[in-house]
Amino acid sequence: MSRSVSYKFSIVLILLCFFNLVVFSELSIASGIDDVGYLKINAKHKGLEVKLDGKTIGYTPLNILAVPVGTHAISVAHFDKNNWLGKTWLNEVMIADGDTTFLQVNFKKSLSVNSSPYEAEVFIENRFVGETPFFFEMDEGESTSITLKKRSYKDTTFTINATDFEKINVQLNEVTKTKNMILRDRFEVAKVKTNKNRFLWTLGASVLSGALTLYFRTKADDKYNRYRKTGNPDSFNGLYDDAKKLDKFAAVSYGTFQVSFVFSFYFFFAYKNQ
Repeated sequence: MSRSVSYKFSIVLILLCFFNLVVFSELSIASGIDDVGYLKINAKHKGLEVKLDGKTIGYTPLNILAVPVGTHAISVAHFDKNNWLGKTWLNEVMIADGDTTFLQVNFKKSLSVNSSPYEAEVFIENRFVGETPFFFEMDEGESTSITLKKRSYKDTTFTINATDFEKINVQLNEVTKTKNMILRDRFEVAKVKTNKNRFLWTLGASVLSGALTLYFRTKADDKYNRYRKTGNPDSFNGLYDDAKKLDKFAAVSYGTFQVSFVFSFYFFFAYKNQ
């Protein structure tokens, strides 16, 4: 009977020693240090190398590990070494004395959304983020709602999960146009054409009036200089009158230049914003 008890006690003692060995090996990183906190790291993928301040401390999932108090840099190797887009998970953690810090590792996954035709507006969770083709990142396992919008095409909404997709190609469906829609499109096209023509006409007017301003101003200055230098009484009054007349022409053409220049800018932005 005593031998049986002694045998069982020996087994329990051996298991207890093995458990203590495992526990103290996990805590070995902080051996000899009084001020320590504890760190635990979980990840969806097992066996990923974990580094603390550039030194390997284990592999995921990482059980509670004693770490010196302070700020530390944590890195976890990406699960797909063949994917050059796969980025190492990085984080900076503050370890407090006696506290346990839990970290959940979620890798970013690169995705792309394209449409046919392209240049559709992309909305993620009803927030405008860009136009197709559009590239973005999501956390592993994260789901999100995406809506594509393009004029004359039906809005397309779908949900994606970062673990299931990398490239999303969407065929947009054209809206069946009613008579009112056709008339509205024609009106918009005519409006764009009108604003374009107005812009070109006012731009031409501003260039022409600017050139006339310089011409009349040069001629007026020439007449005035000749008026000041002339000693001929017969031409004295004539040169002065010519200078005044040309100066008025220059003022009128300059006013035309200013007005046409402002209108050309207005019609330019009206044309571009349609």
